[in-house]
Amino acid sequence: MQSSASVIRKLVENISKNGNLCLNISPKADGTIPEDQQEVLRQAGRWLKVNGEGVYGTRAWMVYGEGPGIDFNKSEVDIRFTQKGDHEVYAFVIRYAGNKLLIRSFTNTNLGKVKRVSLLGYEEKVEFNQTAQGLEIILPDITPEGIIVFKVEI
Repeated sequence: MQSSASVIRKLVENISKNGNLCLNISPKADGTIPEDQQEVLRQAGRWLKVNGEGVYGTRAWMVYGEGPGIDFNKSEVDIRFTQKGDHEVYAFVIRYAGNKLLIRSFTNTNLGKVKRVSLLGYEEKVEFNQTAQGLEIILPDITPEGIIVFKVEI
């Protein structure tokens, strides 16, 4: 059985490329779902409760992400993107280092002027600065569990 982290990672990879995810659940002969599979579904559900805004009703953005397998440089970050409407882009941060995150794809040319950045599930203001190099986000003082999602409003 896959871990919830693995299931969520596959979901994020797929939706960033305009795909979907089909899970195979294996009920027992009596129709009950094994406890380990139930727990994976519960954990994925908890993650979606916080971050589902970046999943449901979205489509792929102009590039699907930045990071390993995408960038030729040895990046410390791994990010995937989705879009909702014309004014919201979501950045799924799979891996980062330090307390600043630079999203190189979010320049004025590619994205337009950023009005606001928020971290899903986090109530406080998120500091950011958009430059010619991209969108620099000052990461809040949190200890994330798994993939975190930034909502970028343009």
